Amino acid sequence: MRRVLSFVLVLVMCISLMPATFVTEAGATEIAEVTSVKTGRSLYSDEMIANAVYNSSTYDWSRVEKYNYTVMADKALGLGLDFLWDSLASQDLPRSGGIAHVKGSPEWKYSCPFCGDLFDKHGQYPFTVDIYTNPWKISCKECSANLPSNDFESFYELGRISVDEATAEFPANGGKFNRITALEKHREMLIEKGFLSDEALALTSPGKDGSATWKLYYGYGVEGGYLYNEIHRDIYPKDDPSAVIEGGKAVNLTEGETVDGWMVDDGFHYDTGRTDPSGTPEIYFPMAYYNHLANWYEIGIDGSIAHKILNTLGNAYIFHGAENGGEEAKQYAVAAAVIIDRIADLYPELDIGYYYETYGRKYGNCDGGSYAGGMVGRIWEATLIGEIAEVYDMIYPIYDDPEVVEYLSAKAEEWGLENDKSTPDKIRQNIYDGFFRQGFESYKTCKARGNF
Repeated sequence: MRRVLSFVLVLVMCISLMPATFVTEAGATEIAEVTSVKTGRSLYSDEMIANAVYNSSTYDWSRVEKYNYTVMADKALGLGLDFLWDSLASQDLPRSGGIAHVKGSPEWKYSCPFCGDLFDKHGQYPFTVDIYTNPWKISCKECSANLPSNDFESFYELGRISVDEATAEFPANGGKFNRITALEKHREMLIEKGFLSDEALALTSPGKDGSATWKLYYGYGVEGGYLYNEIHRDIYPKDDPSAVIEGGKAVNLTEGETVDGWMVDDGFHYDTGRTDPSGTPEIYFPMAYYNHLANWYEIGIDGSIAHKILNTLGNAYIFHGAENGGEEAKQYAVAAAVIIDRIADLYPELDIGYYYETYGRKYGNCDGGSYAGGMVGRIWEATLIGEIAEVYDMIYPIYDDPEVVEYLSAKAEEWGLENDKSTPDKIRQNIYDGFFRQGFESYKTCKARGNF
């Protein structure tokens, strides 16, 4: 509830330059401008910041808290601003708090596709995510096997078109990952390199999403591409004694699955072709799971750019004295400012329910069975919106800093964003329009609805 109230307070103070419609007594419609009343922080006073600095230099309990925030914030800064900005993914990369399709049969047990260890053994989150040492991969807690098996990071970059790369066929897309663009570019790349022949393409077509011909058309399982199993080459079908590879790993590789295409994820899913007793498809979501935990909302890890990292940067800034904390404190706020502005670029399009309504894909989200939400399922969405708003308030003055304007305006130019971010006011307007107003709509429509 506190987070929601924080969001509402900051939202009210943020209303800026938005035409408001009024009906006069005579019945005429008039348009007026509502100008911003926010010129500084709303939640954190100078006295509160001074107290945080004093306490952390006087009392052990506060000194430890500052130390922990500082260590984690410095770790986040080590990722670099480009990594933080580029990694926050568009609607085209789903979010899932679970690694596999929602079960249709209670008795059905999912397991690690590599070692066969039951997910239940390690609780709700059987795979770890570490954006610092293992970006764009998830690792089994039992055997440490990485998934997906392909180079998804490179595939992800294919789906983001800058101004310099733009063509009539592939225009600049604001740095937002587009899965179909990535697939088309992947096909072009393979043909150019000679890995995919025109003859092979003549026998296939885009067809139905997920069909064998569709996959070949876009180069799934083709060596030299980014949709190729490059890390688990020594697997073999456990039910085929003639296929045993000395020193290899027996896996549940059934008809329709190949070594080259095994556990390849284009961001959407990996479909084994098997079903559980109820007929529900056995589908894995390595990258949707990674995207949820590493980029949007973490559960028990140090990562999550929009969640724990952002919160850490904001608190480190306050503990170091905010504007009075010198260059060290400033860098925490700069990174947080970049993250929040990028969230505002993406938030209006984010919709958890789209994947269920369009594809029937039951990505695991904390939504109470509603399949509603934006960044994540609507229960956690309600908390996350408030936390982002709170950090925005913590770092509010930093948007006047030339370093922030220079970085964000350069990104806008590089990726062809509609808002050129050339002034502090334009950046704040982007955040008000893209995040605060959209977030308010999420609360109104129950796209964000917590448990309390």
